[in-house]
Amino acid sequence: MVDVPNPYLAAIKAEKSRTSGDVTALSGLLNGVVGMFHTAWEGGLADQTCDRMASLGRAAAEAGASATAAYDTAIAGQPAQVDEDAWQTRWRSLNW
Repeated sequence: MVDVPNPYLAAIKAEKSRTSGDVTALSGLLNGVVGMFHTAWEGGLADQTCDRMASLGRAAAEAGASATAAYDTAIAGQPAQVDEDAWQTRWRSLNW
């Protein structure tokens, strides 16, 4: 049997890297919106809207941390090398 680099492991690492940018961008966007509301809007529903946006920002950060942890767990469970006939060499895609 011949061992080959694990393509499934490589795909998980690539997907983790790609999504980490999305998490950072979303968190930054929501934090920016909260800052904008704090400085530009007073009265009415301003405080409630700011609180809601801040809550969404926290939820996005928590979801990002959970996703990162899930990727880390998946990465830790995969060997760097697999047999050339292993299922990891035949899987199709993480994007469905």
